[in-house]
Amino acid sequence: MANLKPGDVVTGFTINSVRELPEYRSLGIGATHIRTGCRLYHLKNDDRENLFAFAFKTPPDNNTGVPHIIEHSILSGSRRFPVKDPFAQLLKGSMYTFLNAMTYPDRTIYPASSTVEKDFFNLMLVYGDAVFFPLLRKEIFFQEGCHFLVKDSGQLEISGVVYNEMRGNYSSHEAIVGEWSLRSLFPDSIYRFDSGGDPYSIPELTYEDFLSFHRTYYHPSNCFIFLYGDIPTENHLEFLEGNFLSTFEKKEVDISIPSQPRWDKPRYLEKTYPPSNENDVSAKSSITLNWLTLSTMEQLNTITMEMLSEALLGNPGAPLHKTLVESGLGEDLSPASGLEAAIKEMVFTVGLRGTDPEKVSSLEDLVFSELTNLIKDGIPSDVIEGAIRRVEFRNKELRGGVPNGLRLLGRCIRGWMYNNNPESTLEFSKWMEAIKEKAGREKRFFEELLERELALNPHRSTVVVRPDSDYEIKEEEKRKDYIEKIRHKLGISGILEVKKENQAFESFQKTPDKAEDLRKIPFLKLKDAPQNVEIIHTEYTEEFGIPLYTHDFFTNKIVYIDFAFDTRGVGGELSKLLPLYAKAVKSSGLPDIPYDELARQLALKTGGFYSFLEASSFYPGSVKVYSDEYREYIFFRLKCLEDTLPQALRLVQSIFTECRFDDKRRIKDLLLELRNDFRASLIPRGNAFATLRAASKIAGVLARMESWRGITQLLNLWELSAEREALLQTVEKIREKLRLLLQTLFTRNRLSINITAEESIFSTVLTELSPLVGSLPVGEDTSYSKLKPEKVMEEGGTIEPIVIPSSVGYAATSLPASFFGTEEYSHEGVLAHLLKTDVLWDLIRMRGGAYGVSASVNGSEGIFSLSSYRDPEVFQTINVFKEAVGSIASGKTDRESVDKAILGVIAKEIKPLVPGSKGFVGFRRKLLGITDESRQKNRDYVLQTKPASLKEAAERIVNSWESSASVILGGEKLIKKVTPATGKIKKVLRLPL
Repeated sequence: MANLKPGDVVTGFTINSVRELPEYRSLGIGATHIRTGCRLYHLKNDDRENLFAFAFKTPPDNNTGVPHIIEHSILSGSRRFPVKDPFAQLLKGSMYTFLNAMTYPDRTIYPASSTVEKDFFNLMLVYGDAVFFPLLRKEIFFQEGCHFLVKDSGQLEISGVVYNEMRGNYSSHEAIVGEWSLRSLFPDSIYRFDSGGDPYSIPELTYEDFLSFHRTYYHPSNCFIFLYGDIPTENHLEFLEGNFLSTFEKKEVDISIPSQPRWDKPRYLEKTYPPSNENDVSAKSSITLNWLTLSTMEQLNTITMEMLSEALLGNPGAPLHKTLVESGLGEDLSPASGLEAAIKEMVFTVGLRGTDPEKVSSLEDLVFSELTNLIKDGIPSDVIEGAIRRVEFRNKELRGGVPNGLRLLGRCIRGWMYNNNPESTLEFSKWMEAIKEKAGREKRFFEELLERELALNPHRSTVVVRPDSDYEIKEEEKRKDYIEKIRHKLGISGILEVKKENQAFESFQKTPDKAEDLRKIPFLKLKDAPQNVEIIHTEYTEEFGIPLYTHDFFTNKIVYIDFAFDTRGVGGELSKLLPLYAKAVKSSGLPDIPYDELARQLALKTGGFYSFLEASSFYPGSVKVYSDEYREYIFFRLKCLEDTLPQALRLVQSIFTECRFDDKRRIKDLLLELRNDFRASLIPRGNAFATLRAASKIAGVLARMESWRGITQLLNLWELSAEREALLQTVEKIREKLRLLLQTLFTRNRLSINITAEESIFSTVLTELSPLVGSLPVGEDTSYSKLKPEKVMEEGGTIEPIVIPSSVGYAATSLPASFFGTEEYSHEGVLAHLLKTDVLWDLIRMRGGAYGVSASVNGSEGIFSLSSYRDPEVFQTINVFKEAVGSIASGKTDRESVDKAILGVIAKEIKPLVPGSKGFVGFRRKLLGITDESRQKNRDYVLQTKPASLKEAAERIVNSWESSASVILGGEKLIKKVTPATGKIKKVLRLPL
């Protein structure tokens, strides 16, 4: 196609700009739709993972959560696709690599991506029709937002997907801290509102206001379309004009977001949250100090503040981080600490958790004393240099987790949404060089920034979030009063009307979509799916007497080295300490280098040094029985630039051979930090905790994983830290065990190494690795390699109720199933996808009001799992799981549904990996015995799945239900609903949160 240039008119668009962006190996093309003023920006490059996003400014003017509810409702039926849930239909059978929608404080974004061009435009067709021509039926408003229910007893209740999601959000201590640390600074701005919705305001949203919000903001004149990838720009423009934009005229949409007027003195705010132990609320508060700083519309500002935040808090050796943690005023740094740059004006937060409200003044004094000292004495030069390098590394690295296009969307939308050009906040290198030059010329550049934006900035809030022993009682009374007011307002006639609406709503939910409407949604055919698995080329050799794996990929001059130490043979109390050990090894210091100096050196010379644990059965291939081999490792991943490799590896060598656990206070801080991290993740990830715990009651290897990553580990950490007065004596015992682990694990006979980089650097890496490996003792004990996985001997069909401080819950059931390499496993994977995107989605999410639902297979351990997320009716969900699987076992699944599920399964396997992730995946496969032949056999089995295959798979799962294990997490009120009729109830476990 012809090269585009500014001034060209292409299919209803005027090309405004065409710029080379070498740092992203892309061409940036800006355009405006002539009829509507819709703005478009395309990052054109050779990435086959194409992404689009429709973005709208959606500023809230109250706490009803209307932007969030519209985000949920948009993809629930449109002019061209009048079915109840096109989004769920896409989940069933698209080859998407990303598919979601996100509500921000001032905008809503609808992104999706795919590596298959036909699928990409299918996704764009459904998304575009949804945002511009949604049906927004009243029943969907009830389902996704909230609705009133009149129970048989006459009692009035409230339910709805967003309503239940936000009830869960307002149950989380950390979520409350994060929410109010930001909102407290914006009493006169749109940011004072919760765009997600406050549970006590969501029911106030009327259907008419819901429709009005969409009419106001969801118009092409208020739309920003972002495109990324290798599809020609002209193809996009033609598709957008032909399918959506040609029917619109320009509309005046004045959506300015005024800046918050600045204060002349700080303010104070206090909030409460529900503790799990009403009798002990000491050292369970959080205190944060929050500043409103610079505008995000200038990329120079954003990068500069990012560097300052990194310098102050970015690692345990950063001066403000170290001062706060060592102060004794709290247990560890609040997760809310750091820079928030996703809104118009940046917010900097610093604080402590595990503290008490009466320590506010002491904390404020300490923070300002440290800031004053840094301004007076100067921020240490190595701290500044380390911060600059870390920020530069983060922007240089191709990171995984989400599509690269989504990451770049986040950067360019920051300025674009506030009427700057997209490149103003997308470009990084030129601003980075400008800051380096400015900081080199102005010797007190960062100190003056620190003084201006923090020390002398009166626009500051202090937020205290404390536990309230009577929170649950007050909340229940408040909720009853609130519902009673609604009931009184409705009156008898209103209640009768609600009953009629309930009946109509229930009928709507139970009525299946018309077959002809479902057929309108575009899907790929099985022939469009890749028949062969993608191969990661891994080279294996032995160097220095140890297994060495290499991956030759373009990594943008970054070297990734993975050290895997075999942890088999480490049992009992030592095994439970492995998560703490993984954290302490890299965070405790060396003989002549205290922990803070080591942290600063790591920041200066590496892009990161991380650790994690994994256990798995050695993949059994095509056998249908449990493997009697297993593997478990503690992984350490180093990433660094090529030119800092020698220094980085010398540091790692010192850590592996000279690590010291002498600083009792440091070990204590790490123990409390790890415990608090587990505690904070419980409510946001409750479904993962429940699923792992349920599966651990069936598979011994997963019992090991649960002891590291699950509730067992949380209880272990709590037990170790429970006696505050005796904590240092406990730490003394822990130190001895950590030393023993160091001597046991860091040996050559337990080590395997993986290198991911460009081949030209391999010889240098090996040269630098040689002294590191040589410094490790050989190790004599190899008996651990003959150990067999532990067997789990728990009674089947049980339900374990676990009380957590949350108004919504999580349910999980795990059952014995088939193993990877068998035809049965492949069919069960297709069954799991069908369940989570169809039957369970309908019964638990759409009808039950849960925020999410899932089904999955674990082929290494032979486990089939089902779970729900932020679920108001967990005890019913356990029964629904079996009913859902039973409906497929006793019914007939049509061929089209099976084909969609097959496509969905394959889609998960073809998501592109960035080089660092791809190298690790190849390494992991080799360690666990996952061959390309077995992967291809699995793909073949998946493609051969028939309706009868799913029926047989469902029958196998139903028949194993007597051997199932279920776990329910929720508040006291939810757990009390669990009755013996639900299953064999185990003793209630109350977590000490």
